[in-house]
Amino acid sequence: MRKSLYSILTLCRVGALCLPIAFATVVAAADAPSHYQGATGSWFDQKALEKSLRDLARNNGVDLDRVGKSPDGQDLLLLTIEARDAEPARTGPAVLVVGDPLGTTPLAIAASVKLAEVILAAPDTAAAARVRWYILPSLNPDGAARFHEVPLQATGRNLTPLDDDRDGQFGEDPPDDLDGDGLITTLLLADPAGTWVLDDGEFPLPRPADAAAGEVGRYLRLVEGKDDDGDGLWNEDAPGGVVPGRNFPHSYRHWTDDAGRWAADQPESRALLEFAFSHPDIAMLVVLGRSNTLAEIPGLEKARSRSRDSVRFLGYRAERANVEPGTEMPLGEALILMRDVVGRPNLTEDDVLDMLTEDPEIVPAYEDLAWWEALAARRGELQAAAAGEVKRRAAPAPVSGSLEGWGYFQYGVPSIALDFWTVPEIPVETDAAADSAAIDDARGVVAQPETSADAEEEPEVFDPASSALAAFTAIAAADPRYEHWPGYRPWREVELPDGRQGLVGGVAPFAATTPPVALRDSLIATILPLVLELPDWLPGLELAEVQLEHRGADVYELKVWLGNPGRIAYPTAHGKRTRRPPPVVASINGAEIIEGRPRTPLPGLPAGGAAVARWLVRAEAGTTITITAEAPSLGRITAAVTAGGQGGQR
Repeated sequence: MRKSLYSILTLCRVGALCLPIAFATVVAAADAPSHYQGATGSWFDQKALEKSLRDLARNNGVDLDRVGKSPDGQDLLLLTIEARDAEPARTGPAVLVVGDPLGTTPLAIAASVKLAEVILAAPDTAAAARVRWYILPSLNPDGAARFHEVPLQATGRNLTPLDDDRDGQFGEDPPDDLDGDGLITTLLLADPAGTWVLDDGEFPLPRPADAAAGEVGRYLRLVEGKDDDGDGLWNEDAPGGVVPGRNFPHSYRHWTDDAGRWAADQPESRALLEFAFSHPDIAMLVVLGRSNTLAEIPGLEKARSRSRDSVRFLGYRAERANVEPGTEMPLGEALILMRDVVGRPNLTEDDVLDMLTEDPEIVPAYEDLAWWEALAARRGELQAAAAGEVKRRAAPAPVSGSLEGWGYFQYGVPSIALDFWTVPEIPVETDAAADSAAIDDARGVVAQPETSADAEEEPEVFDPASSALAAFTAIAAADPRYEHWPGYRPWREVELPDGRQGLVGGVAPFAATTPPVALRDSLIATILPLVLELPDWLPGLELAEVQLEHRGADVYELKVWLGNPGRIAYPTAHGKRTRRPPPVVASINGAEIIEGRPRTPLPGLPAGGAAVARWLVRAEAGTTITITAEAPSLGRITAAVTAGGQGGQR
């Protein structure tokens, strides 16, 4: 049994693509709970994280900056690791890595620190040494701190005061650990008006009663706890707060309990946005956390079905264009029509797409699918090499207001999210139905009280692993690495202070996202190879060809082809639409310009292709003409050509 179990659970096998990791033991806080810990160390708390980052900065001569503070006063610390051949000027490219924006993935924080260690130790010839790295291991330190508190609860909320039940008080009705196991799980409260039932079986989970089948509900499904403030609601007003990872502008959801009053109203999200906009050298964003946009590209099928060939007029846009709602026409025809409608003869196809696309955009641009799918395929290759035949449950889709969504759709750079662990896919025979409650439990998301009118509609789609996770708990019990992993908790009877009866149990918080610390190193090793080769995918800037042709007297035509050796176009299709990434600008010096601009912007560089800049200049024979091309996230290149003679010069 033990041998076969190890073959199932081993998530990293020794091989060329799997980094060997000797992860230093992290000093745990003295009062840290025992859940998820193990003999090889513990997870980072804020104090240990700060010490590790300061040691890295001091021992390697790199910058460590505080880019902001959480509502609880915790520092947002960011490491800057320069490219080995970087010039003093802060030009690109750079990769921004952000860990754990939702505050519920300790593994992402550990992986961010390990990534910094590996980059610093990499040889000068490695891809990782050719770019600048900005690494912010913990964007949500307040939420991450909940992992080190007793009782354990996976909310991810910071400590921004929030009056959830709108009664003028803050944090007066938090969850309660009714059974004393140190975990906040699910409370099934016996009630004639309840709509939930609990099936029999080895690993029962609550599900809605099927009235059509004659079932009668027996329970209210609530967060574990009691009605501390006596208002008839349970645990509806915990201390804090807002989840910074739900607080970014793109696809932001208003009027929710944990996304903030408005987009970017939280100090953590605002600090990250300010940093990104003040560092235009950022060429890619990598978010380490719960979602994985390479394992499952969001909206892939819809994106494949959409192209620039045709557009549809909907709603007020159709009315404005004086066409029937739903009218579809070729993009070229729509461009001519909209130029007339808005009175702008210089309107571009991208402008028309901006006008006619339903907001907010939630699927990748058709033109970006090539690199996105290629990256996804590469991720699959590396994962297969590292993890063998082990399969695991799908990670949840990005949330509304996510950092990765903002990075791609608004900041305009390749933006990917990577996760590390969900429950291994193990065939399990169970009668327990997979329901919406089980989905929340498996994600480690605390259920909203059934009686609360402010419960947020959860936008994520997740393959429910609750039943499998419950059974997996029994299997994992035979593996010493899972000794401190709570997994599924058997249901226990409890009596509330008012005498009401209930059951407490189900899937433990963090169980579907955070394994015991004994698996930390091997899981991190399955992801780092992909992150470390991302610089090879970035768009680049090179001088493909220079052509200087004599046009008579002292007049020359100068053509400069600027190439992109990367596998991703600059900017991305969405980068063009947002107009946030600055254009590539080519300029010349040393000759009088007759035709052309001193600084010529190029609309973009295709992946593996080139774009041309042209000037007509006057220069005496023997004159050296200097050519410069630059963009903040591509860097700067220069070349020189000498005028003289008849005919062409290349």
